[in-house]
Amino acid sequence: MVAEDVRGVTIGDWIVAFVAVCALALSIYNTYMQRRDRTPRVEMVVSWNYPSDAAMAWRGTAAPGEALYQCEITNVGIAGVKIRGVNMYILAPPGKPIPLHLTEGEQPRKLDNGDSQTWVTSFPYPDAIAGPSEGASGPRVRVVAWDTVGNRYEAKNPPHIPHPW
Repeated sequence: MVAEDVRGVTIGDWIVAFVAVCALALSIYNTYMQRRDRTPRVEMVVSWNYPSDAAMAWRGTAAPGEALYQCEITNVGIAGVKIRGVNMYILAPPGKPIPLHLTEGEQPRKLDNGDSQTWVTSFPYPDAIAGPSEGASGPRVRVVAWDTVGNRYEAKNPPHIPHPW
């Protein structure tokens, strides 16, 4: 009986079944893309911003000053996002989070597609940027931001603190 049922299926029935499966796959993909567009997405670029006399600090001849650890957060999604805070965590030895702040006079604001905000924290130099030898990398760090609805974002490959803590 099963053999008769299989023989009774025409090529047209197979085409209809194939088209139905393709339509289902397309519908699932379309639903995923719509959901993705409503989910905030950010890109984080983390870097050191040394003062103009940082080269002298590496040689140990500069007067003490500050080096900035900065994180630029850009909204790369369609949905707007408002970053509420950014923390840097030094992984070895683990300690308290180091908060990053917006520049003076700036407040957290809604970032639409393509908008950016820069969060910074400062470290004294040459102590914070001068390792035992030029190019020495210090402890690894983790930089985490969170928005007003509770989503968390983590920077990919943030630069190490170039100081042997």
